[in-house]
Amino acid sequence: MVGPKNPSEGAVWLVAAALVSGCYSGVDVTAQLPTAGTAGDDGAGDGASGGDDDGGGDDDGGDDGEPSGPDDACGQPDVAVAPLRRMTREQYNNTVAHLLGDTTRPASSFAEDERLGAFASNALATVSVLAVEQYMGAAEDLAAAAVEDLDTLLPCTPETMGEDACATEFIVDFGRRAYRRPLSADEIGRAQALFESGRDGGEFADGIRLVVQGILQSPNFLYHFEYGVDEPGDLVALQPYEVASRLSYFIWGSMPDDALLDAAEAGELATTEELEAQAYRMLADEKAEAAFGSFHRQWLDVHDLETASKDPELFAQWSTELAEAMTTETERFGSHVIRNDDGRMETLLTASYTVANAELAAFYGVAPPTEVDEDGFGIVELDPGERAGVLTQAGWLAGHAHADQTSPVFRGILVREQMLCQPLPTPPDTVDDTPPDIDPNATAKERFEQLLEDEACAGCHIQINPIGFGFEHYDAVGAYREMDGNVAVDAVGELSLTDVDGEFDGAMELGERLSQSTMVAECMAKQWSRFATGRIEQDQDTCAMDDIYARFEESDHNIQELIVGIAGSDMMRLVRKAEQ
Repeated sequence: MVGPKNPSEGAVWLVAAALVSGCYSGVDVTAQLPTAGTAGDDGAGDGASGGDDDGGGDDDGGDDGEPSGPDDACGQPDVAVAPLRRMTREQYNNTVAHLLGDTTRPASSFAEDERLGAFASNALATVSVLAVEQYMGAAEDLAAAAVEDLDTLLPCTPETMGEDACATEFIVDFGRRAYRRPLSADEIGRAQALFESGRDGGEFADGIRLVVQGILQSPNFLYHFEYGVDEPGDLVALQPYEVASRLSYFIWGSMPDDALLDAAEAGELATTEELEAQAYRMLADEKAEAAFGSFHRQWLDVHDLETASKDPELFAQWSTELAEAMTTETERFGSHVIRNDDGRMETLLTASYTVANAELAAFYGVAPPTEVDEDGFGIVELDPGERAGVLTQAGWLAGHAHADQTSPVFRGILVREQMLCQPLPTPPDTVDDTPPDIDPNATAKERFEQLLEDEACAGCHIQINPIGFGFEHYDAVGAYREMDGNVAVDAVGELSLTDVDGEFDGAMELGERLSQSTMVAECMAKQWSRFATGRIEQDQDTCAMDDIYARFEESDHNIQELIVGIAGSDMMRLVRKAEQ
């Protein structure tokens, strides 16, 4: 790690040095981890447990008579411990865009986020020296760019108000938005010292630059701190500004706006009604589109599709531009269903349309959109004999395939884990996961039968492959096909261990069946709650999750109502203190 560029930046350098030495990594959340197989229904574990080995949290409920698990009546509120989380790369990019107007997406080059279940949530690992250097470099670049337009950045005019007074007003205003709460007197004083240090070695703009640079490296900017109110008991209400931040990073994937911060200041984020009113307001804002796109991209595991390896001799149509269009389709289709259509889970799984540009429409063999946005995307009607709903979209299908052939295994796992919330164990290291050789005279079902004959594999693959076979009409890049080499596609699959068991023929029929499944609806509620909280639900969350699902069910599985239900729930406004 290199030192500060000049002596006036020594204060910022001290911040970074302190972060590496340990205070940057926050609390030791590994002490809160359950043992494997106890994290709600996701056996991977997730850092969201209350601290006991069985993952059940604070078993005795403390001394305050609070309920401690699913066997208690739901007469009192309860939630599990939430881990301390650091901003994800996407949250960082969104936040600096709304805070500074910077759309360069600097965090895209940061180290990869951790994942809890399907979703990014930096809750476990301490921060590496590389990550600190990346935060420092981004802060320097963002600050330098910001002060190039002081008229836009500042809430005041230094020539009129005076430099010191204007700097203080900026610190108070900028700090409140960056930290998602008002700064303390000590924090204001430290920022003023940074300003003076920078100005003494240069000009007014240098002082402001150093303030921005320091704030963007502060743990108060980079972490979601959730202390709760200073009251006795293990379960306490979050502070109003903490509620505002939880709400905004759930629905917008970014910092609160002034209206939300003002509501926190006025104490208007305390009741279910107040939270739901804010949620409806935020859902109508265009910023919600990015967060909902992020949910669907992560839920369907559509990551880095542009770099996916595909055999160019077999799939000449594959290109970076097509892959980017597929990713955009995943994001915008999900957001469109929620914000512009009827919002129902059934529509998500069975819609006769998608959101595409001309290139993707041609790939699907349908007419291009007639009305498009600034990026060339719009609604297109799909061929009803080939595609309907999210399960037939090329992005996730291409991402869950090999370079030269489909993967019933990858595709079946996604449905089992992400749509049914039925986690599967990690295969033993001794298992050979090489796909079977391509045989133009055998269907994929015939070639993958060997996995059902092997005792070491059959236990899991009997739950996976029969689902994955239903996607065989879509090749390794998601293109529709009737032939698999020299033989007709066999897309007959079978569901088991669900409430809609039985054979189905093709992905569209599977989508219809899953759209009527209570298990899928319950899983959808869990996935959105995980996205909202950055953790996997625990025993103490049972009553809150019951309330959230009841609202979802009563709304005919309207996802917008599910989101509002989560926003107004105990999981959004309460926090359980971790054991020290």
